[in-house]
Amino acid sequence: MAGIPRNLIDEVKTHVSILDLAKDYFTLTNERGYLGIKDVNGSSDYSSLKIYPETNTYVRFSGKGGGDVIQFVRDTHIDCLLYTSPSPR
Repeated sequence: MAGIPRNLIDEVKTHVSILDLAKDYFTLTNERGYLGIKDVNGSSDYSSLKIYPETNTYVRFSGKGGGDVIQFVRDTHIDCLLYTSPSPR
């Protein structure tokens, strides 16, 4: 993540809850941990994941991926602005 100060990345990871983000994009159940299921693009294709709030991480079952809150935003294509650098004039 070139150009973004490390302390800002660490602050986002500390203060942004992956569970709070996921609640807006997935149907969550709390049976043996938080499980999320999403109907991708209104089709019959589903994406599923497990969220671990105590470590602020997740595992995606269909893509065999996972990670922290930053990776979650990347993987789910959540439209949010984490950092803005000044535009050159």
